[in-house]
Amino acid sequence: TSIDDLQTIEEIGFMIGDMLRVSLGFDVNKLSVNYKELHRTRCILEHLKELNIECETKDYLIENIDKASRITDAFDRGEIKPIAAHNDPKFKHFLFSKNEKKPQVIINVDLIQPGIGLYDFASSVIHTCNDVSFDENDVYQSVDFNLSKFAAFLKGYLKVTKYLLSKTEKDLLGNSLYAIACEASALNLIKYVQGGSEVRLSKAK
Repeated sequence: TSIDDLQTIEEIGFMIGDMLRVSLGFDVNKLSVNYKELHRTRCILEHLKELNIECETKDYLIENIDKASRITDAFDRGEIKPIAAHNDPKFKHFLFSKNEKKPQVIINVDLIQPGIGLYDFASSVIHTCNDVSFDENDVYQSVDFNLSKFAAFLKGYLKVTKYLLSKTEKDLLGNSLYAIACEASALNLIKYVQGGSEVRLSKAK
């Protein structure tokens, strides 16, 4: 399923931005960390590097490990503050009002833990702005990124966050889409090699 109405997409972007605004006032020390490997991009790619598999995707990911890890590296240096991150803000996790094209609340909160707001932004963007359903079985039809949808999403998001994001976060906003795509590719390769649905990382912090 995909969303085509640009006003609805702008409202989703606004809600993701507002979710960041609200989370900034929450004490992340009160949250437990249940998924240590979640969005640890460098850690995930370093683990992939160790696995006995040869393919072009792996070669590409390892060659670009520094580019893909810019956000988590900045986070580790303390340049990005942790927030109460949702970690799975797909549009199908929004409940909409019956008569308006407006999301009212986000559900599926089991992955909330201290994390990086840019990954919530990126995760929501790739699910909202992809014209092809994520249930598509044909891998060659699985990506069709719609720039008009992205512009609408970004417009809504920045209405809330343009004065909340740090300079580092603004500089890395575009990189977040690249980072999360590389991370997802690496995780799928690791799952394939390990033969399971869960990823076991030897270097998760």
